[in-house]
Amino acid sequence: MTQPPAPPALPAIDAYELLDLPVALADAQGRLVATNAAFKSWTGHELAACQGRRLDELLCGSDTDPALQQWLARHLATPQAFAPLAFTGQDARGRPLRARLSQRTVGTPVCGSVLSLQPEPEHPTQDAAQDSGRLRELMDLAQQFGRIGVWERDLHSGTGQWDPHVWRIWGLPPQPEAPPFEQAIRSVLADDQARLREAFAASAREGGTHSVRFRVLSGDGQVHHLRSQWHTHPGPDGRPQRTLGILCDDTETFRLAQSYGETHAQLRLAVELADIMVWRYEQRRERLFSDPRGWTLLRLPAQPEGMPLAALSERVHPQDRPELQARLQQDRPDDGPLELGLRFQRGDGEWRYLLARCVAQRDEQGELLGYLGVTLDLSERFAQTQREKELARRLEMATSAAGIGIWTQHVDSGEMHWDEQMRRLHGGADAVVATGIDDYRQRYLHPDDREAASEAIRTLLTRKSGLVDLDLRIVRADGTMRRVASRTSIETGPRGSTLYGVMLDVTERHAVEHRLREAAERMALVTRSAGIGTWDLAPGMSHSQWDAQMFLLRGRQPSDQPTDLADRAAWVHAEDMAAARAELRQAIAEDRASNAVFRVVWPDGSVHWLASRSVPVKDEQGRTVRRIGINWDVTDAHAAAEAQQAQLLAQRESRAKSQFLARMSHELRTPLNAILGFAQLLLADGSAQDEALRRRRAEHIHAAGEHLLSLINDVLDLSSLESGERPLQLAPVALPAVVQSVLPLVENLAGQQQVEIRTGCLGHAVMADAMRLRQVLINLVVNAIKYNRSGGHVLIDATREGDRVRLCVHDNGRGMTAQQLQQVFQPFNRLGAEREGIDGTGIGLAIVQATVQRMGGSVAVRSEAGIGSCFEVQLAAAELAVEEGPPSAHAPLAPAAERPLRRLLYIEDNPVNVMIVSELVSRRRDLQLDAAADGRSGIAMACDTAPELILIDMQLPDFDGHEVLRRRSAASRCRPTRCRRTSATHWPTASTTTGPSRWTSAAS
Repeated sequence: MTQPPAPPALPAIDAYELLDLPVALADAQGRLVATNAAFKSWTGHELAACQGRRLDELLCGSDTDPALQQWLARHLATPQAFAPLAFTGQDARGRPLRARLSQRTVGTPVCGSVLSLQPEPEHPTQDAAQDSGRLRELMDLAQQFGRIGVWERDLHSGTGQWDPHVWRIWGLPPQPEAPPFEQAIRSVLADDQARLREAFAASAREGGTHSVRFRVLSGDGQVHHLRSQWHTHPGPDGRPQRTLGILCDDTETFRLAQSYGETHAQLRLAVELADIMVWRYEQRRERLFSDPRGWTLLRLPAQPEGMPLAALSERVHPQDRPELQARLQQDRPDDGPLELGLRFQRGDGEWRYLLARCVAQRDEQGELLGYLGVTLDLSERFAQTQREKELARRLEMATSAAGIGIWTQHVDSGEMHWDEQMRRLHGGADAVVATGIDDYRQRYLHPDDREAASEAIRTLLTRKSGLVDLDLRIVRADGTMRRVASRTSIETGPRGSTLYGVMLDVTERHAVEHRLREAAERMALVTRSAGIGTWDLAPGMSHSQWDAQMFLLRGRQPSDQPTDLADRAAWVHAEDMAAARAELRQAIAEDRASNAVFRVVWPDGSVHWLASRSVPVKDEQGRTVRRIGINWDVTDAHAAAEAQQAQLLAQRESRAKSQFLARMSHELRTPLNAILGFAQLLLADGSAQDEALRRRRAEHIHAAGEHLLSLINDVLDLSSLESGERPLQLAPVALPAVVQSVLPLVENLAGQQQVEIRTGCLGHAVMADAMRLRQVLINLVVNAIKYNRSGGHVLIDATREGDRVRLCVHDNGRGMTAQQLQQVFQPFNRLGAEREGIDGTGIGLAIVQATVQRMGGSVAVRSEAGIGSCFEVQLAAAELAVEEGPPSAHAPLAPAAERPLRRLLYIEDNPVNVMIVSELVSRRRDLQLDAAADGRSGIAMACDTAPELILIDMQLPDFDGHEVLRRRSAASRCRPTRCRRTSATHWPTASTTTGPSRWTSAAS
């Protein structure tokens, strides 16, 4: 908060007390403020009787020239400086006064004036030279006390003179000649130089009297606040020629004024913050007047006409009313401060304890006019005082219970005082209070501790400040010896120096410390026996102290030298160094305990696991002074934990595998039971069944077979993804192309379910396996259609977020509950859809999750029952030019009769499979099927017939399908041909150099 500028102030009258010259100080209206002793002696006017009167009325008499009296009244009322002039007035008894009267003003703006009277000598024959010398001496003394200097400067030549006081104010040693103006102004603060130059230049142009305030940085580095006033005298030509002035150092006055301003502001702020009520009571009218804050304090509306005493008394507690009325109406002989505490009921009905302090106001005849006072609400303070008293009582009880004794001794008188606990500490009733330090030393101190105690007290007395802590042994009156901790301080006041001390019996503490040392030694023996190493690290140090076991834990010979950071880092396993170092640094930064487990490499190359724990050690002030820690070998425990973890993992995997097999067995039995059941019905009924029934049973067998095949394919896909046997070929894939390739595959299903498929923004590319991404999208879109509602829609869109692309499939179907969301990716868990007749195996979403994770992505789902679901696939973004547009049209196939005959080769050892494929191929007149029962004959037939497509069973009597490919590729007479697998066995993707090959299952 910015403080207001300090008001200018009159100089202190003390500076003029030693002058024989009468001097009076007046305020800005010419009223008397202060006088020196010479003024009182010469004029006979007492300051107490005349203070506040106008000086022209005080000094002028019948002999005063009326014109001069009027001129003087104007120059005093609006202070203006004037040179000495002849003046005739009268003293307090009416006797004439003859003097030369002069005045100088004080402050900018002017806050008052200094009036000087130089009496005319009664004996003209008096030695003028002697009087002049005395006046010079007194003036020099006045200048010194008033910090006033005289200077002059020739305006034409620029030369000047400074008296010694100016040099002193400027902080420079006196010189014969004043420095040039430009040189002197360099010491003036930069902010004030322009103002000083302008004022001095104006005096050189206009003449007359001028004044200016400025600040100077003196030679001692202090900033001085100066005020200079000068008069410019004209030369023979009437133009300004010479300046004569005074320089006054107002630094002290400025500081006092500033202090006054700050004190006044602080007082005003204190009054506001403390809710102090300022009031006035008029005795004659019996009314109380208050400032606005007072009415607020009393929770009463403001009463400009004052509050009657009767109304005031009604709010005072009945027990306090008599004292209030008696105090207000009592006319005491003395006018000292009157203090009164009372209980007052505020306007809101709450009783408060108020403290009022006031002084009497009287008229000129001494009649009591009333009281001026302040009131403070001390309710909380009173309660706080009560609490503090209670706290002091408890503290006294605590010190007594803790056995702390307090003593004092006045250094000069030697008087010593003990409290009751000091007596108990030194033997109770038998203890004799020592008469002084020397007596105490001889009477109670152990002989071996006397010299150290005496030296400590002497040092404290010499310094006269500080504290002395001692650990002493005392011998009590009954001859027993006790250990005490003593703290002594010294304070110096008006009555001299006093020693203050406290003593605490620490006998038991010393005994405990001794036992702790013994315990520490035993602990060290235990740690060495248990193979535990200890270390110690000081704050900010790069090396630590290790015991011998710390080296042995690392397979190295013990050393007495501190180990540095480089050595410790070289012995820790490279993979564990960063984590161990980070844990220790963070623990040191957070000032907490650290725990770490890491590996160390012994010189023979063996690796051992160590555990480490450290804690900070603090001093009495709670500051951490060092850190201590321990290491121990946990190699065996770590190996056991790893073995147990491996066993638990194997058990979990076994349970998961058993659960999976149980679910898969159930899922496989359901379609197999249908196939076997309907097949048995067909065989049992024979030709007796009608065609429609036979066809329905065949359709059930066909549907169950397709479901079984789909289930097996999904299980094999999921197994290959989870085992990682089927490699993925990640490459930039444009999302529009993938989506457009999927839409024709789901159009029929969408039409059957009356679900509209929409596409949004898809202009992005991702890093993925194109075939697997298409399978993921098919699964998600098919689910969105199957679990939708009639008239619903499915939306496919994508957005890019940084280096990731989010592919979303939205639907407004049935949605899922929170419980269903937790199980949505579990294999064979169809979330109750199996009871509604919706086709599916329950593995699709598990395949989606495994596939996306293999491609480095993630799958998330958001859903709300009755609203719909959104499946989000996040994959790494790829940079690839992407064009969004409608799918390209495919040319229709020509009729089978117009197409040329093409050969197919089927290598299969199962006659049933050969018969099924043969029946299917026979429906196409443009295809011819050749069959081979083993791999060797199949290779020969492939080279001889050159088929356009080869169907290969992966499990043949002589060798598997991969060997067929390898041998066929090695045969030079075989041309490149596409190959497809027809086995349901799960095999990894492979290719042949003789041409593109793409393994697919029998369902492809």
